Amino acid sequence: MSILIDRQYNLGIDKYKLLSSTAGVGAVIATKTGNYILISSINKWPFIQHASNIIKDEREQNMATLFEEATKRIKNELGLSTVDDKRFVDFLKISENLSELVILISLPEIELNDFYNVPNWNEHPIKKKISGAVSTNYLVQASHFPKWFVGKNSRLQTIDQWRKDWKLLVDKNDNVKTNHFAPPKDPLSVKLKGVKRKSDPDGNYETMDVHNELVQTNLALICEHGHLMDIPWGKYLNINHLNKGPLDLNKIHNCCENPILKWTESSNKSEGFENVYVECISCKSKKNLSGINSFTCLCEGKKPWELNLEGSFSENKIVPSEKCSFNNTPGIMQVSLVTANRMYYATGKNSLFIPLQLKSNGFLNQDLAKALSYCVYKFTRKLERNSDLDRRNWFDNTVNDDYLIDNAGIPMEKVDTNFLENIKNIFINEGTSDVKIVSEYDDENFRLFEYKCFLENENVYEDGLRFEKVYLSESLRRYFKSIKQVFELKVTQVQLSFNRNRPQAKYKNPSGKMGFSSNSKKIFEGKEADQYLLPAVQNFGEGIFFEFNEESILDLANDFRIQKIFNRNFNPVDQGFGTWDILNRAGQKYYIVHSFSHLIMRQLEFACGYPTASLKERLYVSTEGKEFMAGVLIYTTDGSEGSMGGLVSQASEYNIESLIKNSLLRGNDCSSDPLCWESDGQGLFDLNLASCFSCSLVAETACEAMNLGLDRRILLDQEFGYFKDLL
Repeated sequence: MSILIDRQYNLGIDKYKLLSSTAGVGAVIATKTGNYILISSINKWPFIQHASNIIKDEREQNMATLFEEATKRIKNELGLSTVDDKRFVDFLKISENLSELVILISLPEIELNDFYNVPNWNEHPIKKKISGAVSTNYLVQASHFPKWFVGKNSRLQTIDQWRKDWKLLVDKNDNVKTNHFAPPKDPLSVKLKGVKRKSDPDGNYETMDVHNELVQTNLALICEHGHLMDIPWGKYLNINHLNKGPLDLNKIHNCCENPILKWTESSNKSEGFENVYVECISCKSKKNLSGINSFTCLCEGKKPWELNLEGSFSENKIVPSEKCSFNNTPGIMQVSLVTANRMYYATGKNSLFIPLQLKSNGFLNQDLAKALSYCVYKFTRKLERNSDLDRRNWFDNTVNDDYLIDNAGIPMEKVDTNFLENIKNIFINEGTSDVKIVSEYDDENFRLFEYKCFLENENVYEDGLRFEKVYLSESLRRYFKSIKQVFELKVTQVQLSFNRNRPQAKYKNPSGKMGFSSNSKKIFEGKEADQYLLPAVQNFGEGIFFEFNEESILDLANDFRIQKIFNRNFNPVDQGFGTWDILNRAGQKYYIVHSFSHLIMRQLEFACGYPTASLKERLYVSTEGKEFMAGVLIYTTDGSEGSMGGLVSQASEYNIESLIKNSLLRGNDCSSDPLCWESDGQGLFDLNLASCFSCSLVAETACEAMNLGLDRRILLDQEFGYFKDLL
């Protein structure tokens, strides 16, 4: 399909991919035309803007009915649905400091016409329901990146300069129009003259000159804190040594006052940057790209995904920027191919829908949790200066309605006599009560909520969650406390931030607080407290839940091989520290649960034909000082090959034992044995032991932990394996 006008220039992207770890706000995506585009922040998406305005309006009307009225208006005025998972919203409000978050909005589904590459809008449900709705209000915004393009004459210019040249051509040639520029065309190179082409689906024609397309460059500067910048090629020509540490580009001038650049490649076509040259026609400077991978510079904090996109032919826009510094250290930018994996690492959260009426004892709602966390924090600070301070006296003399409203940030309408009394009872009895109060809305306690739902209910038949307990034989009850057939489940996913060069590592510092290896960039602009909604996708599916026997896991002798991994010296600035820290705090039960999960997923490929890419795992493993968890939910959702009953049938009482035994038997054999079986460390950062792609690694989309923390020997070894007696 030839794209001749800008209204055809759209890219179809799956809504699930848009909020995944590989694509989303700040990601550079290759299009079918060979160009690269940068997804803009959600504040630039029109339907997000409209929904935010509705929430702002309702906030001014009546806060008590905010959620109900905003949900109704978003549905009636925009035709968009919201995600039903209040537990997830409450979690994000505290864990991500999104204190004013109200709603998660489902991404609209819009297909593109195969011929014209424009939205199939006339028959779309939103257009039929909402009078005056236009397709452009439901499209995600993006811009070209990198901004440098090369023409047929090897001229190297930014897209803004090419637009200027195209505009000059439009003024001279009646057969060339402004909207013919998409995808970016070379005004100096004509492919066909005076061609009569259909210009729209209504059958209208126009005479046009078809120009050759520009070629986009594929190199950029990236910072591990998420920033992104074009390489300033004029300054690159003026750099004598590329490997003399990070350069300050603000102190480097262009090669001359008026650089006219060319991009040429050696005629021998051998691979490598040494055969690519950048030169300036004005001053005759010329340099090849050999060694460009070692070029580093100080980060200027550029955020081109926040670029204002109004007007397709606006020029010389100023790219938003900020100071880039982490732990008082300036950020450093490196050169990367835009197609490299390190260009983008997204951070997101997901939630398994649990009906609130199934809430286990000991869990607080988000307002109680927030108030309690604040009181505990302030009391602990006082206790550091006065070790004799009494909890009850401090609370009675310090905490009242105004204290919780003004200092802890609890909404006024939530603070009443019962609220204050609940906080007091929990605060005074913290650590002494028989009931363990979960007041931290961190990831682990969020999973504990789900884990307890499976533990405390043999059968559940609720809208969005249906499961039944499976009868287990005596031999299986030694290893599993329960197994559940999950006939229906809902999983909600949001994206929150992203990094580049390497993913952000999260770890526990010596003081017990969570630390991070780098900053990350949010998918929205402005402060967290100003964000009222997030885009989300909710999938429906089925699965199998395994709850391991706590006594069997705790009775298992410590594996000396895994202890060697725990005893390694990782530094918090090391890339693998965050993963190692989780493994170290969770202990060897992490290896047991995670390795078993992978063997089951690989067996399901043979048992019911699901490729592991269509499966996902949800691990429930506690770290030290937390309530015990050891379980896994293996599930599949709509949009994949699963969700048709295959998983549930494999978990029936007639099939479950053979599924488990066959998965373990298959894990006994590896084409890389004995090297794999006897490995002292393999995989990223050597955090795997007896585990490789031949035996137990799965598709990266199926694994929660980047295929790390795996060892089939801890399950199968005849001396110390968890399942050694089952086989």
